[in-house]
Amino acid sequence: MIFVYNLIYILALPLIIIRDFLTKRVKGVNFFKSKFGFIDKSQDEHIWIHGVSLGEVRALSGIVNSLLNEEKKILFTSSTNTGLTEILKKYSTDSVVVMPFPYDLNFLHQKIISNFNVSKIILFESEFWPNLIFSKPNNVQLISLNTTISEKTLKKMRLFKPFSDQLIRRFDLFLAQTNEIKSYLLEFQASNIKVVGNIKLSPENYRLNEEKANDIAGKLAKNRLKVVAGSTHEGEEDFIIEALESLHDIQLIIAPRHPERFDIVSGTFQNQSLNYSIYSHQNNHENSDVVLFDKVGDLYELYSACDVAIVGGSIIFTKGHNFIEPIHANTVSITGENLSNFKELKKIFCSEGPVMTFKDKKELAGIISDLKIESQRNERLFLQKEKLEEYSGNYSVILSALTDE
Repeated sequence: MIFVYNLIYILALPLIIIRDFLTKRVKGVNFFKSKFGFIDKSQDEHIWIHGVSLGEVRALSGIVNSLLNEEKKILFTSSTNTGLTEILKKYSTDSVVVMPFPYDLNFLHQKIISNFNVSKIILFESEFWPNLIFSKPNNVQLISLNTTISEKTLKKMRLFKPFSDQLIRRFDLFLAQTNEIKSYLLEFQASNIKVVGNIKLSPENYRLNEEKANDIAGKLAKNRLKVVAGSTHEGEEDFIIEALESLHDIQLIIAPRHPERFDIVSGTFQNQSLNYSIYSHQNNHENSDVVLFDKVGDLYELYSACDVAIVGGSIIFTKGHNFIEPIHANTVSITGENLSNFKELKKIFCSEGPVMTFKDKKELAGIISDLKIESQRNERLFLQKEKLEEYSGNYSVILSALTDE
């Protein structure tokens, strides 16, 4: 099976390289030299940590910081521009080597493991790269951190079960998110599994700037329900405005996902003759029915300053965005039901869970109407935080598991 995988991968590699050439540019990283393993050697022993996205890199930062405090050396890789940029921003130290994840070729992995004297390889969630896994020497520990297996991946693994069994048995340790994931891993003969929760949900990943949050709260309405629509996409602002137009004593604050849409959204408000204001244009928005929040990087503080958060990207756009973030900000979270990028979290938090979803304007209006009652908000937030605590990963427990091995 590994022969078939390599044949397909090598045939596809020219297209992968062309794609990377067109899309991968990160200041501070010699991208293609690194992808092919051309990077300076080190005499020090390193722990190789790999995460794909910006969110994964942020979730891994607590682990990396703890390992650095123990004077460990880290090889930190990512597959995305945003992930690499975040690593470079956080770590300007000789103790962390930053590079893109190499192409999945056996000789490249062996070269990097040798060049950095890698003692442990820590892969995040479902990063199961066959050639890396099979090329790992027996004296190098292979660990899957925050392990999850989607239904789609599970079907593929079952289809090629003998190959999947071999792959999974190569791991020395799985730190799984849930007991359900543990049962999946046992199906493929995993031998060392610890259920530690999901570190993406951990409060350590969320740091509130209280000064900013207080400043934002001071500029918004005082005696109305403040509803923030965060990370909205095209068409979602109109959907939310129309859904809530019949409700009174509400101030709606809209924070579009992409800054380049600020002017477009403002023009839409003007055409609809709304009583609106633009956050950066004045110091007081007490009397505005709708506020366009045009500050970048302060969404978490905005969530904290409001009473209810509608998390966008889940109404017309279908992938969804992080509907856990408002809960950490102590704000009731609701979301549209289109959450293709958050299927596991949807199952836990939304399907008969404490995070309410809506599919149409009438449902959204009904939810917001109920949440105008403070006791309803308090009860809903309590349930959301209780569920979050149940499934959140604990950094100290995870670090202990990593260092005990």
